[in-house]
Amino acid sequence: MEPYKAKSMPLDYKIDKDMLKLISEANVKYGEYKSLLNTLEFDASYFLDSVILNESYKSTQIEGTKRNIRRLFESGIS
Repeated sequence: MEPYKAKSMPLDYKIDKDMLKLISEANVKYGEYKSLLNTLEFDASYFLDSVILNESYKSTQIEGTKRNIRRLFESGIS
């Protein structure tokens, strides 16, 4: 089996007033998110580890590799 070969994504976009507004709003939301994570009384690494593992699982699906998500989470991040 050959690995999946992704096609190039079109990068035709204009940075206009609306695009700048969206980028600015996204930046503000990201800052709010980071601040919230810093104020919560939990170890953020648990949250981030699960996000990374889920992203890894989705990548294996794109590549066509068969991987059980339960096994992936049980093995953890190494």
